[in-house]
Amino acid sequence: MQMRKIEMTLAATVLLAAASVAQADSGAQVGVLTCSTAGGGSNWVLYSETDVTCRFETPDGQESYTGTLHLAGLDMTFDSDRQLNFAVLEVGTQVAVGDHALAGDYAGAEATAGIGVEGGAAVLMGGSDDGIALQPLGISSGTGTGLKIGGSWLELAPAGA
Repeated sequence: MQMRKIEMTLAATVLLAAASVAQADSGAQVGVLTCSTAGGGSNWVLYSETDVTCRFETPDGQESYTGTLHLAGLDMTFDSDRQLNFAVLEVGTQVAVGDHALAGDYAGAEATAGIGVEGGAAVLMGGSDDGIALQPLGISSGTGTGLKIGGSWLELAPAGA
């Protein structure tokens, strides 16, 4: 029961932060980025990294990316798989399918908690000329056990590059 309270508190904190960042940026949503992990990754309690495969979808088409999600902070999780869904907002960079405009580095915050089923969110800003915001669409989901909270960054590159 105590872990459930921690999950809800962390999720509410991240979602409030996401709402304030999104309102401050007031960028136009141009698509959805869905990133998946195949579990595992490297977890050293104060730092972790996990490989991700991502798909950017817009009404005009889709692109694929690969990358690494890093966390510096408390990471006491044992994940088997995870999915993160982001609204992609243009803040200062034009985003169009075909030019892989999402390639680049993003930084922000992340919080995840769970026992068996995990929930959490990450709020990230960056990309080409720091002109793209990735805002969580609901709570990320996955399977695993533990707690993570801290500063996170995501490195994205076109798939196959």
